[in-house]
Amino acid sequence: MGAKPSRRHRNSLVLHRLAGLVEGELRELLVEVINLLKRLEPHVTMSRYPIRRGLDLLPPERFYGEEDAREALDLAGRVVELCERGMSLASSGT
Repeated sequence: MGAKPSRRHRNSLVLHRLAGLVEGELRELLVEVINLLKRLEPHVTMSRYPIRRGLDLLPPERFYGEEDAREALDLAGRVVELCERGMSLASSGT
């Protein structure tokens, strides 16, 4: 569709560029996916790499808890559901 993949783990920006190319229910789904990705994207790097606090490096397990993980998994699950629904809509041509 013409958009280049994100090099900065910001897939919401790529999808935002594509949103103008679709209409109707598919566009609504895409906007919802974009909003969910904006909430998830900060965790892409924060959950994998240490954070510097002064002279200390804090590993992700020091600032992420079980509730954070569950929330991120719920959001990611919703993204998958919306993508599956969007693919179904796109393949049916509606």
